[in-house]
Amino acid sequence: MWMNIFAQRSNFKLILSYLQLRDKRKLLLLSLSNISLAGLDLLGVAALGILTAVAIQGAQSLVPGDRVSKILEVINISNLSPKNQVGVLALVALAVFVFKTLISAIVVNRTLQFLSSRSALVGSNLFGVLLRQPVPYLQVNTSQELAYAVNSGASYAIVGILGNSTKLLSDSILIVVLAAGMIIVDWKTALVIISIFFVTGLCLNFLLKSRAIILGHSYANQVVSGNQITIDAIQSIKEITVRNSSSYFSKIMADNRANLAKVESNATFLGMVGKYVFEIVVVISAFAVSAMQLASNAPSRAAAVATIFLASISRIAPAALSVQQSTTAIQNYFAKIAPTLKLMRDFQGITPELPYRLTDRDFRHDDFKPSVVLKDVSFNYSKSSLNLFTNVNIRIMPGEFIAVVGPSGAGKSTLVDLMTGVLEPTSGSIHLGGMAPKSIILGNPGAVGFVPQSIAVLPFSIRENLNLGYSDATEPERRYWDSLELAELKDLVEQLPEGLETKMGERGYGFSGGQVQRLGIARALFTNPKIIFMDEATNALDSETESAISQTFSKLRGKITVITVAHRLSTVVHADRIIFIENGHITIGDSILELKQKVPRFEIIAELQGM
Repeated sequence: MWMNIFAQRSNFKLILSYLQLRDKRKLLLLSLSNISLAGLDLLGVAALGILTAVAIQGAQSLVPGDRVSKILEVINISNLSPKNQVGVLALVALAVFVFKTLISAIVVNRTLQFLSSRSALVGSNLFGVLLRQPVPYLQVNTSQELAYAVNSGASYAIVGILGNSTKLLSDSILIVVLAAGMIIVDWKTALVIISIFFVTGLCLNFLLKSRAIILGHSYANQVVSGNQITIDAIQSIKEITVRNSSSYFSKIMADNRANLAKVESNATFLGMVGKYVFEIVVVISAFAVSAMQLASNAPSRAAAVATIFLASISRIAPAALSVQQSTTAIQNYFAKIAPTLKLMRDFQGITPELPYRLTDRDFRHDDFKPSVVLKDVSFNYSKSSLNLFTNVNIRIMPGEFIAVVGPSGAGKSTLVDLMTGVLEPTSGSIHLGGMAPKSIILGNPGAVGFVPQSIAVLPFSIRENLNLGYSDATEPERRYWDSLELAELKDLVEQLPEGLETKMGERGYGFSGGQVQRLGIARALFTNPKIIFMDEATNALDSETESAISQTFSKLRGKITVITVAHRLSTVVHADRIIFIENGHITIGDSILELKQKVPRFEIIAELQGM
């Protein structure tokens, strides 16, 4: 058993590396506390053995043996009658076993409470580091795999594996201590009993190990798959309703739940197999002890030794069962946490963020000059050897209104992602106000605004959705209303009974797509940015609202730098310059007319849109 656990030592070290030194010390102290309780079991068993010897010898009017007499003298009850000695010894044994059980329960509870709190911290730290990774890293796995890794997986790693490991260690020490006691009493009988339990444990581990690993992998896969199906179905609810295909998704989910239920039931039964096997082993051991003692010792000694062995077996059997179950559980958990272990390896050595505090900012950004410079920038995605962009040079001056247009898949959003630091160029450099994008974002939060195609809405109030991590303690009320007014959303929010405190449904349910998109624009403007990037941020707006917001940005012309990815050319007709992207090639024009003259493909697009 221990060899299989030992084979996972590198993963044990990896998990422990995510605990602070003081946490490791506390875990060690709790483990030692539990281990030390094995001595109480040995004391209780010894008391039962002496009790039996005194009772039998007293009934036969015999004087206790030298060893028993010395023990009675040590505990100062040698002058009592045999009946009273039995009563005292019975109380001692009872008190020892009850005390040990109560203390064990307290220590185990403290250990689980401690590990639960550490699992929450490890999970949140992994999540924090995950959010700081480059976007391509996040796109390697599905969102549900990553969610599983930092939530359930982190809990299984700390509570499941470390919790079962401490339990495995303490139970193993208990078995060793009691086995040593049995060897002292009668080494031949002890070797027989130890061999029976040892062989049983090895056989169980051999038979159940591979099954536990398979079930662990299956559990993780079914959970991730089921969660993904749920999210996909909810996000596609409108299409599902129109197509009347809810039964199709119900069937998929039913199959997934059935598979998961089967995995869980098999895992539950796997944990119970040892119980039934060890029940049989206890019966066989009891008969073996009784037979060996009656065959080799006088009745009085045989009864005393048999009592010690049977008492020891009664304590060893649950411990042996726990060892077997803990071993199987650890192997199962290691299979379950494969996604978490991958994150832990990737993030090892990365310092987690400091504890979160709402950021107080005045959003002045006086020293930031909102220019954008791309110099000899090339970029390709990790899975492609071909560059999407090659040696791109662009200079955008402070206060300019720049439009980025082109056919679908041309690289418009990728160019914006490079400018904002979401993606790193393969070669070349990008600077915002003379600094790298990430340096500006970290050193001057709020100076750069961004409005994506799909707006993330948290199920909180409108106020909290505008803040999105910034404190409202120092923000004047007018800042909220000013940003809502600029996004043509002020009138709507004023009409809501709770105003800024109105709770938004998950993903903005309860608000139209256009209203959610305007909220995203208001959020970007809330921090008084000097540069704002908009990735097709008006595609869900009606013409009237789109025109109003275009006028808003016209008013801000010269005050902030605006780079917008546009699908409809009518929204960027007043742009200072237009960047046209096609097949990674960039052409810049001062107007739609100039670009039509430069690029035949753009001329076709413009004419199709009536421009």
